[in-house]
Amino acid sequence: MGLPTLEFSDSYLDSPDFRERLQCHEIELERTNKFIKELIKDGSLLIGALRITSTKESLGLPSNLINCTMIESSLATIRSFFYRFVLP
Repeated sequence: MGLPTLEFSDSYLDSPDFRERLQCHEIELERTNKFIKELIKDGSLLIGALRITSTKESLGLPSNLINCTMIESSLATIRSFFYRFVLP
């Protein structure tokens, strides 16, 4: 589903149709902003998990001490971002 187009000339008329189209764009922008913030948060968690993993491995600790759940969750979020915004 694509967003309805916004024409600059329609802004002069300030019609209900223009306001509705503008609201659709604002809602999509808020959703995208929220998703990007979550992606940044998950990316930071992933980097932190990779640093912990690297530290544990360099100390020679067993690999079963590494928390893979956090890494898998972050990768799933990043994967969904690419399918939604990069690959369409």
